[in-house]
Amino acid sequence: MNQARMIELIDVAVAGHMERHLLLQKAIERGRRGPEPENVADPKICRLGKWLYGSEIDEATRRSEAFTVVNRLHNNFHDCAGRIMDLARDFKPEQATALLHGEYKTHSDKLVRALLLWKQELLMAERKKRVA
Repeated sequence: MNQARMIELIDVAVAGHMERHLLLQKAIERGRRGPEPENVADPKICRLGKWLYGSEIDEATRRSEAFTVVNRLHNNFHDCAGRIMDLARDFKPEQATALLHGEYKTHSDKLVRALLLWKQELLMAERKKRVA
């Protein structure tokens, strides 16, 4: 996969994971009418997960530190989101909200920072190629 495509997908992933916060907040408010917890907890279902687990990423990229870190943080993010959905569906909005604004926010922030760092690394590599 070329670097420009990876940068584009990283931007889409960052936007998508920022939207996830709103989805979880609405699910907490609605209780049992939100998405299934196992779907929210599955890191392979969202756009970023489809990309990370899909065939577009080559093996060299999969072995990179950036991929390893993003993949780990992404899994942690979805695990926490699934727990929020469990609490929401069990009509425990106070606990779900506390998790959303605490641990989930921490996971989300770390994931976004890792994605932006990866993007920065790709941009720098692209600039080096142009200069060389």
